[in-house]
Amino acid sequence: EGPMGPLSMTELIGGLMTGVVTVVPAIVWQTAAFRVETRSAETIQTLYDLGWLFFDLTWMFSFLQSVALGIAILMDRRDRPLFPRWVGYICFLTAAVYVPLVFIPFARTGPFAWHGALNFWAVFVMFFVLIAEVTPCAFRALRRVESET
Repeated sequence: EGPMGPLSMTELIGGLMTGVVTVVPAIVWQTAAFRVETRSAETIQTLYDLGWLFFDLTWMFSFLQSVALGIAILMDRRDRPLFPRWVGYICFLTAAVYVPLVFIPFARTGPFAWHGALNFWAVFVMFFVLIAEVTPCAFRALRRVESET
């Protein structure tokens, strides 16, 4: 697609925003822990909840990033694509796992709660599976593109 294509830009912005989504909750949790002896339990709980809700309810950035990368991988029409096609399907699976995060405000227990089997464990496992698969493929693709030019 090239460096300024819509999928490239969507993936880039999604990645940048995923970074923000990771940093802001950490700051909120640090705030909850800072001067804990002077804060009420309700304030600490509110900050803790704010951190998790911010982290989980901004899933659409990671979703868009995964979808854009998956589409770009599957659109590669080279004789020997830069990424294996199965990595594109992992991107789509990861994106699909993010969708149930929309139910977090409505579930305090069970698989759709922020700490539930689906909305906590499945999301984190798939995110790290995606990272573990995309990173070496990206380095190989980069080396290949550099050698071709």
